[in-house]
Amino acid sequence: MPLPIRIIPLRRGDRKRLEQLVRARTTAQRVVERARIVLASAGGDAGNTICAQVGVSRPTVSRWLDRYEAEGLEGLTADRPRAGRPKHITVTDEAAIIARTLETAPPSGTHWSTRLMAQATGHHHATIARIWRAHGLEPHRVKRFELSRAPQFVE
Repeated sequence: MPLPIRIIPLRRGDRKRLEQLVRARTTAQRVVERARIVLASAGGDAGNTICAQVGVSRPTVSRWLDRYEAEGLEGLTADRPRAGRPKHITVTDEAAIIARTLETAPPSGTHWSTRLMAQATGHHHATIARIWRAHGLEPHRVKRFELSRAPQFVE
């Protein structure tokens, strides 16, 4: 007979809350999965049985049981922040792009586009757009008013 990974004693009031999370239609599926793991362990199910019922691996079951023991329900419902993809552009390069956008004009036009700036700097146009968006730059928008020289403009 397979042995349980370990039997987790539930904290006071947690069984009811975990069962509510599993039954609720608006609960995120990752939270439902975690709640099912803890409920199965508290029920004395074996590790392989929990893995088969929930559809996860043994390290996943162990991780969520450890997290429940350490942090309780909050550990199951809150995701930890992740590092994300590292930046490939340096702060110096970003400052140079901003300065060039604000202080110069392209050789063949009146204002910078993301693709023109990308050609000039050697970065991807999406990177230029992301930098401009982060700093609120919109070089394609003119910030001045020009009077028309058309003779019927006043009328």
